[in-house]
Amino acid sequence: MYIRSIYDAIRAYISPQYFIGPSSGRLDPYQGRSTHPGSIESGGRFRAARRWRILRTGANNRRSTVTSLVVFALLSLAYEHSKAKAEAEQEGKEARPRFVSLQGGTRAVLPLEGGWSDLIISSIPRLESGDLGTLPAMASSTATLFHTVFLAELSGKLPSERIIKRIGLGLAMPVKGVDTVVTPSVANEPPFSLGFIERQVLLRAQKELEKVNRLASTPTMVVLAAPSSFHMDSFHEQVTLVYVLTLSPKTGQIATDLWSVLSDNARRIPPATYTQLPRSLVCSCGLDVKAERLFGSVPMNWSFAMNGLPPGRVTELPATLRPWSTDLRRISAKPHDFERIFRQSLGRE
Repeated sequence: MYIRSIYDAIRAYISPQYFIGPSSGRLDPYQGRSTHPGSIESGGRFRAARRWRILRTGANNRRSTVTSLVVFALLSLAYEHSKAKAEAEQEGKEARPRFVSLQGGTRAVLPLEGGWSDLIISSIPRLESGDLGTLPAMASSTATLFHTVFLAELSGKLPSERIIKRIGLGLAMPVKGVDTVVTPSVANEPPFSLGFIERQVLLRAQKELEKVNRLASTPTMVVLAAPSSFHMDSFHEQVTLVYVLTLSPKTGQIATDLWSVLSDNARRIPPATYTQLPRSLVCSCGLDVKAERLFGSVPMNWSFAMNGLPPGRVTELPATLRPWSTDLRRISAKPHDFERIFRQSLGRE
């Protein structure tokens, strides 16, 4: 399609209306009269013949120049196409990490089982602020029953050879003192045996967790985008939490960095800081409660929002990463470029 468009444009550029062939008999657009030597009165035959030679020479030169341009354009397009195809084939051959939902019954505390090697984060919700007094007793207990868990499996013996094999997300709850992944399909079975209301809360929480997506990945990096709600200035703002998981080529260990951006693209600005999470982080997540009231007085519905990011080392976001931090589509489209710049900016090479 692109080659055809270039061809049509150049063809229009060298259209015959701008020059005349020996047998064309066409009109000169600049004079409005016939310039064929045989069609001009005898007194002007010499001038017409001379003028025809000038036009023919100019046309030939133009044809030669345009031919060179066509060849150059076609070669450039062929090169770019081959380069893009090679990059796509190379990316297709890479062992990209799998992104999976954790199975019910999976152990969510160290030491891990089932092939999982790393606990990335286990975030336990805690009601902290807002309209706490308006919550029914049942809602207060079920709102903090389930917590989010991210696990990873690495493969490779030497640190420099290790890759991320898979990333798993799930919801966990305490079972006999051990955090265990629970899913709607096993919620009414032992050892969980959840009641009707608890299962409904779990189903809703599972649907929210399924909105987390793998934004980009390479064998040594995974970027996750997690929609969430953040408490800002008495409002609950919709945000996207960006988790960047990178493997160290020196230690073979995973480092997890996090920042948040507004979900509304029109209002999105680069964050001033990012947070480096500790390894195997288990933390509580303070929640703000906001009641929606009927007629301004009777609480009818409630929303929950994070009061802050998980604890960690807060550092100023490097200037080289700020354009990337808000452009999630760019990260998704160019994962290798993002990983290179990310590692260079944070000294993770």
